Amino acid sequence: MKIGLLGLFTTNLTDVSYERLRYAAELGFHTVGAHINVPADSIPDAVIDNVKTVFAAQNMALMQVWGIYPCIITPDEQVRRAGVKGAQDIIRLCAKLGVKGSGVRP
Repeated sequence: MKIGLLGLFTTNLTDVSYERLRYAAELGFHTVGAHINVPADSIPDAVIDNVKTVFAAQNMALMQVWGIYPCIITPDEQVRRAGVKGAQDIIRLCAKLGVKGSGVRP
């Protein structure tokens, strides 16, 4: 069984570092998830590249990425469309990061 950790990375992924990921590994975790607090499409490619490099160096997988977006279950069509776009942006970010999973919540 592999045990993962959520809550270590909770910003715009600029908090991903060798030291923090190594700390998770030292605690016995095999994978880590992230919850971003900015729109997924606002994360620059340089930050994405750094995340991939740090995780590869630690030989650890980023298991999932969650993020913020407007509610997708609403009678307000504009809010719903914005929520769907935000969820799609998180999926695109996951693809760029090579992450195999994400959560889409209502």
